[in-house]
Amino acid sequence: MVFLIDMDGVLADFVGGVDEGLKKIGITPLPPEQMTGYHFEVYPEGVLPIINQIYSTPGFFDGLKPLPGALQGFRALIERGIIVRICSTPLNGSDARCIMEKSSWIERHLGSDFVRSAYFPKDKTHITGTILLDDKPEVTGEQKPSWKHIVYDQPYNRHVNGSPRFTWSDGIDKLMALAN
Repeated sequence: MVFLIDMDGVLADFVGGVDEGLKKIGITPLPPEQMTGYHFEVYPEGVLPIINQIYSTPGFFDGLKPLPGALQGFRALIERGIIVRICSTPLNGSDARCIMEKSSWIERHLGSDFVRSAYFPKDKTHITGTILLDDKPEVTGEQKPSWKHIVYDQPYNRHVNGSPRFTWSDGIDKLMALAN
């Protein structure tokens, strides 16, 4: 089995990083229950360019905090003998700085072996695996994926039904059951 694990919103707290950036400039972030859209589209139009600027700032991705239970869950999969690969799309599909920062984050939190085996594709359907654990509620691309999509449950993706859902607090046994 090969588990492909997205980084932002699954391992790293992307929304928390944006929220911190908003607070620094005096904008109150929306509470999680009001985050009903995947790309921050629930914010007023004038705030969206500010959010884009926050996550485009050098150091943003490298400075994200791990989501609660994510690192422990990731390691628990390894201990069970699962091949785990990080599969994370960079900003704009090919942003070199973003890839470098994500690689730095992975090395610091998970180790250099996971940097060498990480995928940073523009299109995740080109990557082969058993499952893709991703917070994006609908992952599409040029090919029919080889993997089963499991949605990492977040307030901002609950408006989309279909794929099974998982959070690290559910425990690895649930993820293993969903993979079969």
